[in-house]
Amino acid sequence: MCGVALHCGKGKHSQTPQRIESRPTSRAEDLFDGTKEFTIEPRWRCVATLALGRMVSQFGRASMTPLPYRLFVCGKNEIDGFAGDSITHLLSLEDPGTPKATPRWFRGTHEQFHFHDMDSEREAYTMSGIAPNRDHVERILKFGGHCLKAAGDGKPVTLLVHCYAGSSRSPAAAFALASQALGNTREREALEYVLKLRPQAVPNVLLVTLADQILGAEGRLVRAIAPLRANLQRELAEWIASRRKKEF
Repeated sequence: MCGVALHCGKGKHSQTPQRIESRPTSRAEDLFDGTKEFTIEPRWRCVATLALGRMVSQFGRASMTPLPYRLFVCGKNEIDGFAGDSITHLLSLEDPGTPKATPRWFRGTHEQFHFHDMDSEREAYTMSGIAPNRDHVERILKFGGHCLKAAGDGKPVTLLVHCYAGSSRSPAAAFALASQALGNTREREALEYVLKLRPQAVPNVLLVTLADQILGAEGRLVRAIAPLRANLQRELAEWIASRRKKEF
């Protein structure tokens, strides 16, 4: 079996998803329910991790389906914790302008892509950022294709995917890669796999939408994450209301 490790943020290394470090961000959440979106102030973003801790237990999970290769997801500060896990492929999802920093211990293939954790082109325009685009996602899936081919040739493959906090961009990429590896109609299994690795994850909806289109999933990837985002929307609304009540 080959393994893939993904990282997207800061955090402490662990193959158990409970140990994730979150941080407030300036991203405006497009809280997907098919119709609505609203902007969350940076100081309110931290509630997402609290909300997701409860969401995972509600979401349900079937038995884990093994992928053709090993896959890990982590935050940027967790990467060195995987030094002993025989990582063969490293995928870095960084903010624009972040220099490529390959770990000294790593001897495999390292790809890096630059985009902000933004859920829509409108958000990127409003905040003068760079959203994930089709080219980014095609290249991420191409990297996954190389992992699949190496695994099919009998080579040991372990992929590590990371972003800054390991909570949005890298879980979205991991979801796309797991869906690619498992094949169409198994998107829910792919998401369950990622949530097992990272229960607090809220995959970036734009990256997932683009992957859905490229993989020809006919909306199945987007629908799979809809319950997570709907639950998050409710939790955030409740938390914001409670904060406002305290402030006023």
